[in-house]
Amino acid sequence: MLKQYAIFLITAFAAVTLFLAGEFKTDYSSLIRFTEMNKSEEVRVKLVKNRSICVMLERLNNASIKVIKNKRNTTKHLDVFVVLHSHVDAGWLYTFEEYYSATNHSVRKILNNVVNSLRKHSKLRFIWSEISFLEKWWSEANTTYQKYFKRLIDEGRLEITSGQWVMNDEATPYFWEAIENIIVGHQYIKEILNITPTNSWSVDPFGHGLMMPYLMMLSDINQLIIGRINSNIKNILKFYHQLHFRWAQNWDPQLRWAPFVNVLPSVYYTVSSACGTDEKICCQFDVSKTSRSYCMERAQVDNFQQIALYGERMANQYRSLQTFYNSEAVLVAAGDDFLYSHPDDLETVHRVYTALFKYINRNYNRFKMKVQFGTVANYFNALKRSTKRAASVLDGDFFPYMDNPLSSTPYWTGFYNHRAYF
Repeated sequence: MLKQYAIFLITAFAAVTLFLAGEFKTDYSSLIRFTEMNKSEEVRVKLVKNRSICVMLERLNNASIKVIKNKRNTTKHLDVFVVLHSHVDAGWLYTFEEYYSATNHSVRKILNNVVNSLRKHSKLRFIWSEISFLEKWWSEANTTYQKYFKRLIDEGRLEITSGQWVMNDEATPYFWEAIENIIVGHQYIKEILNITPTNSWSVDPFGHGLMMPYLMMLSDINQLIIGRINSNIKNILKFYHQLHFRWAQNWDPQLRWAPFVNVLPSVYYTVSSACGTDEKICCQFDVSKTSRSYCMERAQVDNFQQIALYGERMANQYRSLQTFYNSEAVLVAAGDDFLYSHPDDLETVHRVYTALFKYINRNYNRFKMKVQFGTVANYFNALKRSTKRAASVLDGDFFPYMDNPLSSTPYWTGFYNHRAYF
């Protein structure tokens, strides 16, 4: 009896110790242990002074994040690509049909507005991911709108990213479902547009696994934008200026199946969250009529004083992102769920942003920055041209997902068992 009691105490002690130690363990004693139970979201990591040593954070499932200790980018020049997008769930609070035509944020209206505004303004750019909605819109569009859409694609001003039927969850589907999702979407856009996507935009799945980067590579997509990863891992990568990396399969040491990945800097892909480090400032640039963000003020460009004020704020926020990526180019997501459904949305964005972009670009000696609307392809092309340093290599996955370590239930694990056949 005493022996069993002793075993129980030892096991309980080990379990509590492991729980308090958090999700990660380190293989260098010179690194302070980082725990997800910490009350602060700050990453408390101390590097050894020997710069030749790589940082390795080894997960308990034997996956690892290997960060190459590159010198921090000291160049002042920065190319900023503001990527306009609208995240359109194929089903959430409403049905697919309701989202397409029967709500205030109609996807039909969004696609019409995208075509109209991009035709009107030559410097506007936009990306689109959900092919299920595109198929519905295309079937109703007249030949003139179809022709306009194709022309925007051919000119590189409108980019189809991922090309999947929907932006699929990555935690629960089996691989054949993900493959079918890719095949159906890619076959359709090949048929109507004669294109194959080369970049992926997957910013809303709750966690990311190794299945999708491998399937994307098999589909000729070798550059990925993702967003929702474990917030502590994201903070660590931000701390080491490594939100851009190559994502390797653990069975592929030659990195033949390791796409380049860019992680958005915050939890969300919205204007308020993604433009920089201060949401109270970033929300000021969420100027669309259908914006759902709450903000004390919005950017105005009615006179030079306003343009100078908000131009400087915009440039400072964009500059704050550079340290997270250690590169001369950054991508800034500018969108939200079902955004740009009002005809004035993109028109307002174009008017306000163009005025601020011109101010920043004309004052290059001050800001050392070139700002423009862009696509994911524009961003990755600029990154390849400007960055000569080797990218860090990550292997393993981002499960379980966690976005708020202070929550009473921080891990998104319930859907593994509560809805096993959902």
